Amino acid sequence: MGIWLSALLAAVLPPQQAQDRWQTFRFEVDVSLVLLNVVVMDGERYVGDLTQDDFRLYEDGRPQEIAYFSWEGPQPDELDTPQGDDAAVRYVRRLRGRASRLVFIVFDTVGNLGNYSRSRAGARAFLDQFAGPEDRVGLVFFSNYWSTRVVEPTLEREFLVDEIRRPRIASFYNFDDEFGRTPGRSIYRQLKQLIENVRNEQGRKIFVLVSEGLPLVDEADQRWLFSELTDTVEEANQKDITIYTVDPSGLSAPGPGGVVRSAFLANQGSAELARRTGGMALYNHNFMEQAFERIDRDTRLCYTIGYTPRAGEGPARWRRIRLEVVGHPEYQIRTRTGYFAGD
Repeated sequence: MGIWLSALLAAVLPPQQAQDRWQTFRFEVDVSLVLLNVVVMDGERYVGDLTQDDFRLYEDGRPQEIAYFSWEGPQPDELDTPQGDDAAVRYVRRLRGRASRLVFIVFDTVGNLGNYSRSRAGARAFLDQFAGPEDRVGLVFFSNYWSTRVVEPTLEREFLVDEIRRPRIASFYNFDDEFGRTPGRSIYRQLKQLIENVRNEQGRKIFVLVSEGLPLVDEADQRWLFSELTDTVEEANQKDITIYTVDPSGLSAPGPGGVVRSAFLANQGSAELARRTGGMALYNHNFMEQAFERIDRDTRLCYTIGYTPRAGEGPARWRRIRLEVVGHPEYQIRTRTGYFAGD
């Protein structure tokens, strides 16, 4: 984990940060307090009127006592009115002046150049309309394992916009190396490498992966990629990183020969990656700007819940987290599904 990201990736720094390289660090899970970012939805409505006593939290099936609880959104009575959704939007706009997040927008450009203009428009909308002045945003362009381009996090919006405007040329995987010959396997490992080298900061850390879908099967040898997916999820949850995925392909429609692209099948890996890290997968839509706005709202209108694990000792292993809202089985709860810790 003590590997510099720039050892494998071509890193680009904003002018004022040219001498401010990322610090190399080794991440260690502090199981004295586990913090969760929790989104609760009732259909399309954000639920903001819950108290600590409304939640039941389990680790590996064992009940846990909640030690920290907060709601970061507007007052519950604002959300419960017929104009509740508008109230949430107004509140999010006020938050943009003081909230701080670390956001990486990750572009998968391998074979996806046909939709790069749509991807670029969504990222521009995020920078122009949704990113707060204190949000540091970085850009990553996956094209080839050896030529991936990284723009390190910065507050300089014009610099980021210029980087997004630059034309991108996809490189296809026509080589055989230890990282695999197909885009799917290599992209999972690139994500993992990026996660391993993210600065260990406080506050929300968010990855937005713009891709036409991550596969669950390696096309070269028909091998399932569950281990690559699981490794990526474990790394993200260790670093408390929420991953959102956005498919820029638009609505599914007949292609050459009348074949309809299945957005659901194409995004199975993406959806699982997002679900297990507490994010969401956005696909089969024509509105990139709205997708980025949904991500912005989702990462601001949430609860923060902390607990001290009762079963904190033992061998290193994956510890599964489950949350419930008492009396409301219809609510959808999104948070990370666990973490890796132990001796």
